[in-house]
Amino acid sequence: IILAFFLGYFFLYKDGVNLGNVNPKPVYKTVHVQRGDFKVKVSATGIVEPDSQVEIKSKASGQILKFSFNEGDYIKKGHLLIKLDKSDEQRNVNKAMADVQSASARLKTAVTNLTLQKNKYATDLKTSKSNLESSEASLKESEYKLKRQRDLFKQKVSSREALDSAETNYKIIQENFVQAEAQLIGARNSKYDISLRENDIELAKADMIRAEMALEEVEERLDETEIFAPMDGVLITKSVEEGQIISSGISNVS
Repeated sequence: IILAFFLGYFFLYKDGVNLGNVNPKPVYKTVHVQRGDFKVKVSATGIVEPDSQVEIKSKASGQILKFSFNEGDYIKKGHLLIKLDKSDEQRNVNKAMADVQSASARLKTAVTNLTLQKNKYATDLKTSKSNLESSEASLKESEYKLKRQRDLFKQKVSSREALDSAETNYKIIQENFVQAEAQLIGARNSKYDISLRENDIELAKADMIRAEMALEEVEERLDETEIFAPMDGVLITKSVEEGQIISSGISNVS
């Protein structure tokens, strides 16, 4: 019995078992503190909504030649989204450019007409005054001659034919004087034609502005035949397809 107890005690301590302390002493692993990512996974059911949504439209019209993205595709900012046929919009630009050139020509013509009208006014006014002064001098001279012929005829020194000729000459010169007065009045009134020419210039300038604005608009529409992504994002809705013909500002993608 003594031998058996000794052997049992020996083998228990040999295997690391202490009958007085059944639980062994724990061993801890230590590491240095360091910064790292802390990952948290969340599982839920619902609808994914974007933080922001951009609706993209084009002012241009034409057939879609290229639209190689599908809903759910990730697109980087500046990437070509849609390419339209430029034919229609290019024709509109050419027409608008012709309208600008036509408006410019009308403006130049209006400016030239104003210059000519001013020169004509100055010339006609000067000529009319000169003619009136000459007619007035001739009228006074013919009036003096007529009076002299009448006196001579009363004195029976001059013939009836000479008196009749003096009276006829006086009437002709008197009519010329009346015409010269009317011509001067007409020349003075022609200053209102200058105002009309100035108004023509203002109208031509307005036409020029409208033509230039129309050109800017169609040039902008021509530029929008190529639509680029305004930001990084995912294509949510695709409402048009390649080969489809769209009208300006109607079809869109988000």
